[in-house]
Amino acid sequence: MQRALSLALAVFLGVPGAAAGPTPTSSTWTYQGQLEDTGGPVIGQVDMRFTLIGGSPQLPPIVFDGQSGNHPPVTAADGLLRVDLDFGSFDLADSARSLKIEVRSPHDPTDTASYTTLLPYTPVRAAPLALTLRGLRTELGEPNSPVWNVIGGYQENVVTGVGGVVAGGGNQVKANAVTGDYGVVGGGQGNAAGFHGTVGGGIDNLAGGPWGTVAGGANNQATSYGAAVPGGAFNIAGGAWSFAGGYGARVRGPAETGTSFGDEGSFVWSGLDSSSMVSTGPGQFLIDAPGGVGIGTNTPAALLHVGQGDESSLHVGMAPHIALRRDLAADRFRLQ
Repeated sequence: MQRALSLALAVFLGVPGAAAGPTPTSSTWTYQGQLEDTGGPVIGQVDMRFTLIGGSPQLPPIVFDGQSGNHPPVTAADGLLRVDLDFGSFDLADSARSLKIEVRSPHDPTDTASYTTLLPYTPVRAAPLALTLRGLRTELGEPNSPVWNVIGGYQENVVTGVGGVVAGGGNQVKANAVTGDYGVVGGGQGNAAGFHGTVGGGIDNLAGGPWGTVAGGANNQATSYGAAVPGGAFNIAGGAWSFAGGYGARVRGPAETGTSFGDEGSFVWSGLDSSSMVSTGPGQFLIDAPGGVGIGTNTPAALLHVGQGDESSLHVGMAPHIALRRDLAADRFRLQ
């Protein structure tokens, strides 16, 4: 009885003849997909036969079955497989070209069982240059994985895991790195992103916590779940869902608090370098602004100035400042 086999998620990379210009591309294709049968993903070794049909000239099939003169059988891990195909160089102008794929599962060392033809045939088209641009490379995050990493910029930039992107930047002194699945580094130098982390650019920044973000700046760290640093320098958002901005702001992490999420949900802003502007608990909103905080004014007259003028505003600060509090019953302010 013939098994019902299907191949999904088929991808061609590096199709020969795809590039414009005098320099031809490699004639090797990378083909990857997921092989399934009625019982779920195929696991283990399978025999595969690839035939390029249509157009001219007719080319011999490429066979992966371990028989004499052929390639070894293909190994499918949870259905995922990847093979390199080389039919030699040919003209892709003929749009009638298609790839016929036949599968024999499991691998048959006796070469007596029949193959199953997978339908429909897969059209063969030239790939764009996006995967062959100078200074940009792609690689599989893990063997037999359908998820690719993209690495640009300095040749020593690195991505580990799957689905990671280093868009560019880096140099021989400070390379960029993605060290967790689906992390992104946009550019700059000496930057690193972990699991689902994002660093936009700048220098020596780290988005080490899951889903952490550092937009840019220098020497900033977002080291816990969903922590964020918008820029500036020497800021550390160490608590889960925390925010640190400006210069030298710090939200304590688990190692300092002895808790699982550090000072989670805290917001710390430091207008100038201030080693004292450090969170002391979760859920805090701390601001160090030596020039004053203005709400409704851009000329604060105290550490906190609320309102648009002296007659209708609240000033709060240390001596020699005074506090004005409004007496709603008398509709006036009282000195306190």
